[in-house]
Order: sequence, then C-alpha cells, then structure tokens
Amino acid sequence: MGGLPTPRPGCVVEESPEGLRVIGKDDSSIDYTDQYNKGAEEVLKMAQMFNVKKAYLLKDCPMCGKDYGILARLLKKNGILVHNVP
Repeated sequence: MGGLPTPRPGCVVEESPEGLRVIGKDDSSIDYTDQYNKGAEEVLKMAQMFNVKKAYLLKDCPMCGKDYGILARLLKKNGILVHNVP
C-alpha cells in the first residue's frame, strides 16, 4: 500500500534526529521511509473505517513490530491496541 513491490527488500528501522527512518538492511543508503509511512497511513485509514480496536502484527517486522515498527507505532498513537505474534 506504500508503493513497494512484493516481495520487498529487507529493511530496518533506525532512530535519527529527524525521527524514524526505514533503510535497506543490506544497503543503508536506500531510504524507504516515505513508502513505509504511506503504507502505514493507508492501513490506519482502513482500521478507522472499520472501527478496529486491536491489531495482531508480526513482532520483528519494520512495519509491524511492537514499539519498533512504523505501523505499530502509528496504530498505538491512534488508540489501537497492538499485539505481536511470532
């Protein structure tokens, strides 16, 4: 939903002075932050449309990991309870 292909290149979340960044796991010069943020915003819109209260997300994923992933943080910030699954 963020515009990246499936399957996607491996990524990691990095804290920076400007905020969170999503960069390539094998090539940190590639920045995927905009695509991840766009995808997370689209998921949030759908969650709000369907009045979602809980989300079950993959634990070590840059998009989904609780207290780590871009989507997980956005959902929590908007009052949706996030649970991780292995």
